[in-house]
Amino acid sequence: YIRNKRKLVKLLEDQKQAIIHQAVTRGLNPDVLMKNSGVEWLGIIPAHWDVRKIKFVSRVNPKTQHSTPNWKEKIEFLPMENVDEKIGQIKRFNLRPYEEISSGYTSFSSSDVLFAKITPCMENGNCVIVPELNFGFGFGSTEFIVFSTFSKVLKKEYLHFILRDKKLRLLCEQFMKGSAGQKRISPDFLANLKIAIPPIDEQGEILSSLFSMRRNFDQLIAKVNDEILILQEFLTKLKSDIVTGKLDVSELDIALVDTLIDDINIDEPEDLETDIFMEEI
Repeated sequence: YIRNKRKLVKLLEDQKQAIIHQAVTRGLNPDVLMKNSGVEWLGIIPAHWDVRKIKFVSRVNPKTQHSTPNWKEKIEFLPMENVDEKIGQIKRFNLRPYEEISSGYTSFSSSDVLFAKITPCMENGNCVIVPELNFGFGFGSTEFIVFSTFSKVLKKEYLHFILRDKKLRLLCEQFMKGSAGQKRISPDFLANLKIAIPPIDEQGEILSSLFSMRRNFDQLIAKVNDEILILQEFLTKLKSDIVTGKLDVSELDIALVDTLIDDINIDEPEDLETDIFMEEI
């Protein structure tokens, strides 16, 4: 039963990713006139959308202008482990003295989009939007690529969805370079990657729809995960009672007992083959 619940979570995650890809590459209107984008990973897109390289709609690793009252001032610092890869958000910042982090780290500004370039963080979707910062800037891992969108043509939230698109990450994975465990995607690759750009007003409509969809999916996934946790706690106690003799199972079907024990001993979800994502893209 727990195994089936975990399969359901994976199916929901895959379906969510498929809907996101559909929205950021084809929009919300299924009846809109389409055209060939000329870009393999995009396929067909709405005829009124533009196709542009990221570097023409966003600065890539821009120089950050920053100053602080003094070198001892504590500034927001973002190590990679402070990124929640499942939801693409910052869990928390560390506060460190400016003098300790002002060189040797990646600098960024409020509203920038940060994208992890190293394996396995890139494949896992470590990509976040920087919130408003105390001094308007911060520092973080050297493994981040920084994007600062041109707000009149591309909303930062829209780029965030694009960069977390599963199909884009699979594409990037093919072009990573380096030794095993240290492979990276280059900033130049992403700067020259072509993406589909809807009119700015339409981006807002798509984002509104995606925020609502994601909220509904995340609530459902959280509910299922809560059910899994409750079942695990129940079955763990049940196993303890069986082992210590508090619960007499001599009258129970042996196959049923074995099934319960199997559920208790499941630590990780099994791989699940599903065509949901590929069917939608």
